Amino acid sequence: MFQDVVSELGTQTQRLVSISAYVSEVDARAFSWHVDKWDNIIVQLRGRKAFDLEDDASFELTAGDVLFLPQDVEHRPRTLDHSIHLSVAIFQRRLTSG
Repeated sequence: MFQDVVSELGTQTQRLVSISAYVSEVDARAFSWHVDKWDNIIVQLRGRKAFDLEDDASFELTAGDVLFLPQDVEHRPRTLDHSIHLSVAIFQRRLTSG
């Protein structure tokens, strides 16, 4: 299923795409403030997770929520309870044929 998503999204955007799964316990802090050099689509599958952004905005995600984080937006995730989310990375580099 994930390969189908990566393939279809890559075809639609003409960009390299990958999916990573993150499983976190309550109050886990694997990442501090950082920026990614790719666009991210966060899909919350289970539990609650907050994403604090550089402009003092904060988004709390629960199962079924989706958050788009553009490239170069400083952010940090905070796990609020047992959490599982997918991060769909859409890289700026275009796909090449062949």
